[in-house]
Amino acid sequence: MKLAATVFLSLSLTPAVVEDYDFHKGGYEMLLPIYTPKSYNWKQALNAIRIVETGSQRNDGIGAVGDNGKALGPYQIWEVYWRDAKIKNREYKEVLNDKKLSEQVIHNYMKRYQRKSLKRLKRGIGNLKDIELISRTHNGGPQGLKKEATVSYFHKVREVLYGPRDTFKKR
Repeated sequence: MKLAATVFLSLSLTPAVVEDYDFHKGGYEMLLPIYTPKSYNWKQALNAIRIVETGSQRNDGIGAVGDNGKALGPYQIWEVYWRDAKIKNREYKEVLNDKKLSEQVIHNYMKRYQRKSLKRLKRGIGNLKDIELISRTHNGGPQGLKKEATVSYFHKVREVLYGPRDTFKKR
């Protein structure tokens, strides 16, 4: 028996459709409803990226060092990313302990590589595709959308925003 479910949770949410789960053969049970907000804002995008990058670390990732010392701060910014963002009168190593500076670096970087998505998110009318473009570019650089590895990164960001995509669990 195949099931297709549509979930409407409130006026602020859009319906999400779950299709082709075989409840009879596999014995699946629904754990959580799937839903997506109608729109996202820049703060939500940054928060989700930070959680994926350093969420389990103390102080929201302030002082975090990753990738053998190549990635710094709450958003794990590399020096090449820093240079692309063209921040004036500051030093790269400052992103290690400065969340606002790190966010300015990401803003400048996205202004260069994902301008339209950045504008929509800043206006609070971004969609999930904007989140994907921003997160995959953050993770994979200017060519991040062409890199298969950035897809799983986006899936992690998406999970932060509204929970696991796989809401069905085999019994």
